[in-house]
Amino acid sequence: MSKERYLFQVVERVDGRVLWGNLHLLFFWLSLIPSVTAWMGESDFAALPVAAYGLTLLLSAIAYFFAQPRLTAAA
Repeated sequence: MSKERYLFQVVERVDGRVLWGNLHLLFFWLSLIPSVTAWMGESDFAALPVAAYGLTLLLSAIAYFFAQPRLTAAA
């Protein structure tokens, strides 16, 4: 079970900050991973698609870093 999924199981009340933090992570950054992965594969691992893939993963990690304290505060 993923760590974020476990955090949502222990959260008793979801407020707007938790909701928006999670939506930012899921629908903005994590939804880009299939697209940049396909772009990277189609371009034979050219520099720009690989950099975009790395940047997407980095920004996903940063979004999770900011969403995690909101989730633990709501637990």
